[in-house]
Amino acid sequence: MTVQIIEELIPKPWQLDLLESMKELTWVHQRNTSYKTSEGNFIQGMDVFVDDNTVDTIQFVHYAILGNDKTFMFPYLKPMLYMIEHAVGRKLARVHRIKLNHQGQIPNFTEENYNIPHSDDTRKELTTVIYYINDSDGDTVLFNEHYDPNWSVKSLTLNQRVTPKMGKAVVFPSTQFHASSNPINNPSRFVINFVVELE
Repeated sequence: MTVQIIEELIPKPWQLDLLESMKELTWVHQRNTSYKTSEGNFIQGMDVFVDDNTVDTIQFVHYAILGNDKTFMFPYLKPMLYMIEHAVGRKLARVHRIKLNHQGQIPNFTEENYNIPHSDDTRKELTTVIYYINDSDGDTVLFNEHYDPNWSVKSLTLNQRVTPKMGKAVVFPSTQFHASSNPINNPSRFVINFVVELE
């Protein structure tokens, strides 16, 4: 599977309603955008990588679904799964998680910086979909490398950068290394991170 960009995943009125709903969410403070152990770049089966451009920061998260746990947002977001099916031309087999992320500006963050590069999961059958709730700077940085249990990551090479735009989504394998970026010019960057299994 290659990276796929979907310019308008959902209709405009729904996009605007979704942005408005961000005011109603209960957000949980998270110290990092990803995690790293003292033994090396590895935790919970997900590789992470740190290089000279990495500047990690706090973020606020809301899990709409994680395992069997669901919040009030899940029924509202569930129809998006059908829109994803239609856009990629594959049926949904299982939802692993749906997580909303909120990032703000931090001092001294530059356009060359990004948060911790990581893979969302180690399983090749899973797919990540990042949906952009609002127009913002703070690119998603996609790298060419993928998680491999028999390979130690030495460096990352850029695949592409995707700039957030309301209604846009980017689809890629969950094993692929990627990183978020904090906004520099906009006060907030809101995204939804879907990790799903497609047939």
